[in-house]
Amino acid sequence: MTDRINMPGNEKKTSNHRLIEAVIEQWERCGYEGISARQLSTLASSPSSSIYHHFGSLEQLLALAQEHVIGLTSQWCNERIEHLADIPRDPRAFPAFFAACIDDWARGERCLAFAWREGQLLRARNPSGRALQQQWERLWLDFWQAATACFGLERGAGVAYRLFENESFLHMLNWRRSVDRAGLDEFARGVGAWLMGDAVPQSPWRDFARAAALDALPTEPNHDIITAQIVAAAAA
Repeated sequence: MTDRINMPGNEKKTSNHRLIEAVIEQWERCGYEGISARQLSTLASSPSSSIYHHFGSLEQLLALAQEHVIGLTSQWCNERIEHLADIPRDPRAFPAFFAACIDDWARGERCLAFAWREGQLLRARNPSGRALQQQWERLWLDFWQAATACFGLERGAGVAYRLFENESFLHMLNWRRSVDRAGLDEFARGVGAWLMGDAVPQSPWRDFARAAALDALPTEPNHDIITAQIVAAAAA
């Protein structure tokens, strides 16, 4: 688990703090569906009754854990912006920063990255989930608006955010590290070129990865006419 989620005063953590940390840890390990009050109480060395006594419900505990992660992510974003304080306002420098953010987030902050994904799933489950999703949306938009402005690419803030969202999700999957990282650099250069109105460069690493993924797909089985009709109907 990343050190970032550890709360201050570890030697004097309350059961509430331990429960929130247990939630974040389990979001990475097994996701929302794998979380139960009994499981969290075991991990936090706290009676399951304390969840309902201090938080009211398991859902409320999950919401508070999301708020904690949002705070940590805001800290991460602020640190990235601080790193840009003395960077020349040159759009050609943006691709390297964009790739570094994706790599740092997806691999260095995996607990936070998984928690963000679980927060997106909470949106559909209850009103508090939708409110949390709005907080996430505002946090990332503010970050990419500030970041792109440092490179003179303010108009690309929304695009940068959505591409960061999708690409960071892909890089949470462990495949071939060297290929993934080389392909990420190619992708970032393509994003930078597109934002500057230039031609998107060739991407041999990503082309290789795409071809390898297609080759790994299972062979489509041969179906008789009736089975083929059932498959087509199910797809429709």
